[in-house]
Amino acid sequence: MPAALEHREVTTSYRPPRVAVLTYAGSSWQAWAREALAAISRVWGGEGFVVIPYGTRGEVAPALLQQLRRYDPDYLAVFAPGEATWAALSPETLNDLLVSDDIDERVSVAPTVAAIAAATVGAECVLLHGYTDGLPIPDYLRLRAAGETLPPQLLPLTPIALPPAAQVASTQWNSDAALFAAYITGRPAVGADEEAQPPAAAADLIRWMASRENSHAPEALTWFARMTLSSRSSDLRPWFAALDDGLIWWTNDAYPARVTASYGDAAEDFALAVLFDRLYGQALWITTATLGQDADRMALAEGLRDRMTSDPFERPGLLATASMTAAGLDHATAEIRSIVHAAGLDDAEERLHASSLPLSAPIRRLLITTHANHRTTYPFLVAGDGTATLAHDPLLPLPLNALPFLTDSLRPAWLVDATIDHPQAPYGRGTAPTHLHAAGQATWADMRDGRDGITFDAAFTGYLPPETPLQHAIARPRLQFPGLMSWVQHAASRGDMRAAPSRPGQLSDLVGDRLGGRQALRQLVGSSFGQGLRLFLANEASGPGHVRLRRDAGYESFLTFDAVLEQGSITDPDILRDEFDALLRVGLLSRGLMLDCGECGTLQFTPIDRAGSSFVCSRCGATNALVADRWKRNRSEPEFYYDLHPAFRTVLRDRGDLPLLLGSRLARLAVDYNDLAEIEFAAVSAKTPSFEIDLIAHRDGTLIVGECKESSLGSGEQRKQLIAKRLDAAQLLRADRIVFGTALPEWPQRDVDAVHAMASTRQVDTPVDFIAGLRP
Repeated sequence: MPAALEHREVTTSYRPPRVAVLTYAGSSWQAWAREALAAISRVWGGEGFVVIPYGTRGEVAPALLQQLRRYDPDYLAVFAPGEATWAALSPETLNDLLVSDDIDERVSVAPTVAAIAAATVGAECVLLHGYTDGLPIPDYLRLRAAGETLPPQLLPLTPIALPPAAQVASTQWNSDAALFAAYITGRPAVGADEEAQPPAAAADLIRWMASRENSHAPEALTWFARMTLSSRSSDLRPWFAALDDGLIWWTNDAYPARVTASYGDAAEDFALAVLFDRLYGQALWITTATLGQDADRMALAEGLRDRMTSDPFERPGLLATASMTAAGLDHATAEIRSIVHAAGLDDAEERLHASSLPLSAPIRRLLITTHANHRTTYPFLVAGDGTATLAHDPLLPLPLNALPFLTDSLRPAWLVDATIDHPQAPYGRGTAPTHLHAAGQATWADMRDGRDGITFDAAFTGYLPPETPLQHAIARPRLQFPGLMSWVQHAASRGDMRAAPSRPGQLSDLVGDRLGGRQALRQLVGSSFGQGLRLFLANEASGPGHVRLRRDAGYESFLTFDAVLEQGSITDPDILRDEFDALLRVGLLSRGLMLDCGECGTLQFTPIDRAGSSFVCSRCGATNALVADRWKRNRSEPEFYYDLHPAFRTVLRDRGDLPLLLGSRLARLAVDYNDLAEIEFAAVSAKTPSFEIDLIAHRDGTLIVGECKESSLGSGEQRKQLIAKRLDAAQLLRADRIVFGTALPEWPQRDVDAVHAMASTRQVDTPVDFIAGLRP
C-alpha cells in the first residue's frame, strides 16, 4: 500500500547534553565527588549532570543502573583529572592507568577499571554516536579537572550574565549534608579566602534542603562574585539557578513529585540522590547519621513537615535506596514517618512510602528557555504500518541569542529532542539511528533513540566551507518515526531474530483492515454485539433460526436475525439491524438462504448474490430452480440466514478475541494506544518460530508484552517454557510491563507464584500484572 500524505505536529525542544560522569569510589569517594563537581560546574548545562561512582573492580551498583535508564544520558564521561589529584586522593590507582589521549599524560588520568565501568554503564544506555568536528565520538568522554580543556562535545559555561551573589555550599565543608548541598547549589570558581568561610551547621543545611524554603537557608551559603550590600542568603537563589544561562527546568506534568529521597551512607546512595534531584527536582539525601543525631533528626522532620503541609495536592513522598536491603529501607521509612508525624504532619503514615527503583514519578528536563516544546506542523509520508517519515527537511530556527550556545569553533552545541503527536512506537529503546531517518537520505547528524523522542546533535556533521552562515551549519535530518510492527522487527533484529505476524495474527489483521483498523476491531469484539457473534461458534444442534451444517473440515452454525436478537446481547431490533448492516457493508457478514439440492439433497447456505432464479449445488454441481421445494419449509416464504466471514470465525474459534479484549482493557484511559497481536519470533537462521507473543502494546510511551489464555498456564515443563519465553520477549523488546490475561474469573495462584518465582530466578525486574475475566 503506498504511503499516505498526512500533516502532523512535531514538538521540538533544544537542550544541553545529559552526561553521566563516572567517579572513583574505591577510596575517598566524597573527595572525588567534590572534585568532579568543580569540573561539572563549569560546563554549560552542568547543573543537569549526574555522577555514577564505580568501585575498585569497575563495578557499578545495579540500582543506579536502573535509575540511570530513566535519566537517559547522551554521553558518558570518565572524570580524569591530573596525576597529582590521583596521588593525593587514591594513590593505589596509579599502578594501573588507562592510556591517555593527551600529549601530556599527567593532565588526564583514570584507572583501568574506569573503562570496565564505562562498558557496564554504556550497555544499559542509548548513547549518541557519530562524529564531532570530523572525529568519531568515543565510547566515553574524558572530563578533566576544572581549568583544563573540555571534550568538544561539551561547552564551557558562557552565561549571559553572572550573578553578583548566590547561595553556594562550599566544597571545603566536610559533612554529608554539605556535599549534597554543593550539588544543589553548584560550585563557581572561588578564591582561597572565600573557600575559608565558616561552614554551615549540618542541621541547618538539612532543614533548608528538606523544606526548600529560602527562609531556612543558612547565612553561610551566601556567596559574592563582587561586593553586594544587604544581601542575605534568604534573598538569593542557588548559583546554578541564579546564572543567566538561558536554561530552564521544564516538566509537562502539572503535579510533579513533592519529595523524592535516597537513604543510605554509600557512594551509590549519594549518587542516587543526585539522580533524583536532576530527574524530579528538590530531592534529598538521608544518611543513617542524619537519623542518629538529635539535631539532624529534628531538622529533617521539621523540613519535611513544612514542605509536605504546604502542598495543596497532598502528594506522597517517595524513599528509595541503592545499597540497603528492602527491610532496612522499610525500617528507615517507618522511623522517618514517626519523627515527621511527631513534628506535626498528621498523615505522615499515608504520605511517606518506601519505593523500588526506578521511581515512577514525572520527569523534568533542562531546556533552552526560548525553544522549549516548540510545535510545528509538517507533512509526513505515513506507511501502512504507521511509520511516519518527514516529507521534507525540517525547519529548525536558531535559539534567540544563539552566541552562548556555540562552541569555540562556532559549532552549535545544543541537542534537539523531536516527538510526533500520537507516536506508534515507544521511545528510548535503542532503535538504530538508520531506522530514525528517511531511507536513502543523508542525515549529516548524530542521532539516537532517546527517552524524549528522537534526539540529535544540532550541528551539521558534513563538510562546511569556511565562513558558512550559522543557519546553514544546523543539522536538519529527515526524521522517521517507526510504526509498531516496524519497531518490533528492528528490536528483534538486535537479538538476531525476525518477527512477523503468525497465521492467526494475519487473520486478525485481515478482519481489522475491513473494519478500518485494530481499534475498530477491539471495539467490536469488546461490545455486546461482538460477544453475541460467538453464537456462530455454537455447538448446539439445529433449531429455530439456527442451522448447523458441515462445511470444509467441520461443522458451522448459521443464524437468522431473530435468533441473534433472542439471545439477548442487544434487545433493540433497530440497533441490532444497524450492527448487522455495518458488517454486511464490509463483507464480514453474508446474507443468504438455506436451500437444499433437488438431486443430492444437501442442505446448504447460499449467499444472496449467488441465488437468482436458479442456484448451483455446492456439493454435486447440479443446477436447481429456486422454487418453494428448495427452501427449508418452516414457513410460507424463506427467511434470511447469516454467515460470519471464515477469517472472523477462525479468530473467535482460536481464542483470537482474548488479545483484543486484553487490548481493550489496556487502552482504557490511555491517551495513545496501539497494539499488535499474534507475533511470531524466530532465530534468523531457523525455519520454525521460537515463540509467539499474543499481544505487544504501546500505551502512553510504555511497552507491554501480553499473554492470553482461555484458562491457566498449564503445568510442569510446558508452563516453565511458556513463562520463560515471555520473559525473554520482554527483555528482547525492553518492555516496561508483562501482562498475563485469562478468561477465567480469577488467575490460579499457582500460576501467579510460578511467574514471580521464575522472574526472580532469572533476575527479570519487569513488573508483571495478572488480569482475569477477559471475556464477559
